[in-house]
Amino acid sequence: MRFKLLAPALAILLISACATVSTAPTNTPANAAAEQLISEGKFREAALAYESDAAMSKGYPHDAALIRAANAWKLAGDENKARNLIAPIPRKKLSGEVAFLHDLLNAEFLLADKRGGEAIAFLNQRRDSVPGNERSRWHTDRYRAFDAAGLKFDVAGEQIWLMDGMKPKERAAAGRNIERLLGLVPAAELAQKSAGLSASEPFYAYVARELKKRGMPLPMPVVAARRASLPSGASARSFTTTGFSVLSVSGEACWAMAPSGPASSSAPSASLEAPLALEAGAGGFGSALVSALSFMGCAVRVSS
Repeated sequence: MRFKLLAPALAILLISACATVSTAPTNTPANAAAEQLISEGKFREAALAYESDAAMSKGYPHDAALIRAANAWKLAGDENKARNLIAPIPRKKLSGEVAFLHDLLNAEFLLADKRGGEAIAFLNQRRDSVPGNERSRWHTDRYRAFDAAGLKFDVAGEQIWLMDGMKPKERAAAGRNIERLLGLVPAAELAQKSAGLSASEPFYAYVARELKKRGMPLPMPVVAARRASLPSGASARSFTTTGFSVLSVSGEACWAMAPSGPASSSAPSASLEAPLALEAGAGGFGSALVSALSFMGCAVRVSS
C-alpha cells in the first residue's frame, strides 16, 4: 500500500528531473570547438560542428546547437540553410544568448525580405543584455529596421552607436548624418522622444542642438561630460564651466553643454589640459569641454 502511494510521487520527481536535464544548456567539446571556429572566421566549419553537436543532443541543447549552426550558416552566406534550420524551433522555449540569436536571425531574415518595419519587434532587447560581440551587428540591424520604417529619430540614435571604431572621416560623415536625420523629424516627435533620453548620453547632445536650433525648449540640461579616454601624455582636470551653451566638434561625437547663466557648483564640468588630443571615450564617443580646441585637426564651433 505504501509503495502504491509513493509510486506516483516518485514518478513526478523522475519526470521533473528528466525535464530539468533536457532543458539545461550544456557546454560540449564540439560546442567549444565551433565557437573557436567562429572567432577565426571559419563559419562553414563552425556550422557543421554545431550541427554535429545537435545530432548528438536532445531537448534544449539540441535546439541551442541548431540555432548556433543557423547563425554560423548565416555568417557564411548561406541564408537558406539558416532559415531551414531555425524554422521548426519554437521561440518560447529559448532563453539567454540562444533566444537573442533566434530573434536576431529572424530580424535579419525580415530585413532581407524587405520587411524591415516588422523586424523591429525582434530587436527590442535592452542594450546591456546584448552579448558584447554582437552589439555592432545588433545596432546595424536596428539602424536598417528603423530606416525601413521611416523612423528618422531612431535611425539617428543607432547611428551614434555605430560610430564606435570609425575612422575620423567616417565619424565626421556619421555626425553629419545624425544632424541631417534629426532635421527631418517632426517637432512633436522630436519633443516627445527627446524627453525619453538620458541627459548624459551623447545622442542627447545632438538632439539638444536640434531643439535649440528650432527654438524649442530642452526637456533637461545636457550633462557634460562623460570621462574621456585620453591618449598617452594627456591628462584631465575638473573645473566649473561657464559661458557655454553647446560645444561641439564639427562632424564628431565630441560635445559638452552647460546651462547658460552664471557658474555654479552644480554645473557640469570637464576639461583637458593642453596640449590636447581627445580620443573617443566610452562606447567610442568622446565628450568633454576642451581647453585646447582641437581634435585631430577638426574645426570647433561654439554656440551660446
